[in-house]
Amino acid sequence: MKNSERLARSDHFLLLYNTTREAAIHGGGLLSLTTQRLSTAYIGPVNSRGRKSERDNEFTPSHNHFNVVGNKFFQDILKMGKGRGLTDNCIVFTLILVNVLCGILGALIFALSIWMRLENEVRDWVQELGMYQYWNGLYILMAAGIIIVLISFCGCCGTIAGSPALLGTSAVLILLAVILELAGGIYILVNGTEASKLTPYLEKTFNKLILDSNYNPRVNLALQAIQEKVGCCGSVNYQDYDRARLPISDYCRDALTGNVYQDGCVKKFSNFIEQRTGWIAGIALFIVALQIILVVLTFMRCREAQSDDGDLGRKKQRYDTVPVRGN
Repeated sequence: MKNSERLARSDHFLLLYNTTREAAIHGGGLLSLTTQRLSTAYIGPVNSRGRKSERDNEFTPSHNHFNVVGNKFFQDILKMGKGRGLTDNCIVFTLILVNVLCGILGALIFALSIWMRLENEVRDWVQELGMYQYWNGLYILMAAGIIIVLISFCGCCGTIAGSPALLGTSAVLILLAVILELAGGIYILVNGTEASKLTPYLEKTFNKLILDSNYNPRVNLALQAIQEKVGCCGSVNYQDYDRARLPISDYCRDALTGNVYQDGCVKKFSNFIEQRTGWIAGIALFIVALQIILVVLTFMRCREAQSDDGDLGRKKQRYDTVPVRGN
């Protein structure tokens, strides 16, 4: 092929790109005009019957043939873009936004769980009361927080790249995180709120502490510290000392007024734990709601990415058959 012919073909492909872009932007009204311009530039003057050129004995596509192929090409471009470009952009933007939000909330859950586990006051009371089962829910939420951050990273990368593999991996990890969040959130709610399994456990534990405090100095110091710090007396109320036939501790009284605290330690301590537990469980359950939406959007984006890959393959196979000048 001569250099002049190579340059001419390059010009033809450049014109194909420009006219395609104009048609995709302005709509089907330009189809006839752009294909005629393309046909005229590609074929040259006349030769409208598709005959072999007497000059170089090469097949030259007719104007009508190229017009039909060009119209099909432009119509497919418009069909691919019609009603999908804006939808795809909305899905991509929403996916990125929700992934970033979930990542931030996942990091927050991890940080709050670490803080609850290492807080001296909570740790000492959990150890004194033997509430070691409470840590299990925090450990589950720590793992869920780490997984959420990883999911958000994979989700953002898969959304931007349009990779079905990354999007599918992200969706599977989201479902795993949802299970962990539900398990951890429900567990700490069941074992860390006033109206839960925590209440009967604490009632039994405080009654035992009151009885043991009469002869065990270590238990007595722990009970005094709890009652003074929380501002409570007995298990349910101060009458627990009467039932145990023990004098009411001085630490059951207000330091300013000298009055006995009316609330029992079970109620006070449950409220203390519930305030901290409620925040973590609430954030975890909110993330679950977001991730349900995220799973739906991720599968939608994955289907669009697979559909786009299939469309590109079919379009390439179709338009590779358009006749061009030989060497």
